[in-house]
Amino acid sequence: MSNQNKPACDCQKQIDQTDEQLLKRMAQRDEIALREFISRYAAQVTRVCSKICFDEHVVNSLVSEVFWEIWHRSTTYDSSRGSVRTFLMIIARSKSVDQRRSDCARQRQRSTAANSYPHENRGIEWENRTDDSLTRAETASKVRMALSGLPKTQRRAIELAFFDGFTHEQVAEQLAEPLGTIKTRIRQGLKKLRTALASHERNQELQ
Repeated sequence: MSNQNKPACDCQKQIDQTDEQLLKRMAQRDEIALREFISRYAAQVTRVCSKICFDEHVVNSLVSEVFWEIWHRSTTYDSSRGSVRTFLMIIARSKSVDQRRSDCARQRQRSTAANSYPHENRGIEWENRTDDSLTRAETASKVRMALSGLPKTQRRAIELAFFDGFTHEQVAEQLAEPLGTIKTRIRQGLKKLRTALASHERNQELQ
């Protein structure tokens, strides 16, 4: 009787594991943990990638690349710099942005007129467009560090809007807050992010 119940208990134990526990197992090259992690986050990663890139085949390829990278970077994860989920979503968005830029560059090369293609006129809408410093500094470690310094309410709103691809209205509904409050949190949070990342770049230049 106890032997018959054991597999179910083990399965429940695996399902209840935290993201951090799964990542530690992945760092030890546990493929079962990777499959569980993919099952947990595949839909969210796909949503992030599809908000930036619009070709289904490209999105599917990006999703595979994201989990491949998280598998290899699991040994370098530092919980003090942010959650596993934030770590994953930044990788997903960064890869998607890189892919979109690459696609746009190829379109420019094929174009016979400088203004014949819509330059980045779709995809994620940054509040009043974040400046180039935010885009240039968009690596997992830098953004995670900057996000970790934000108030929890601002950080959560930004994660939902830009890593999960929710509209401001959807973020407001998800967090049960007024739309105006959410817009203010995102605007203020992005301003702090720009400041933090610009400061980081200046410090690097001085080194």
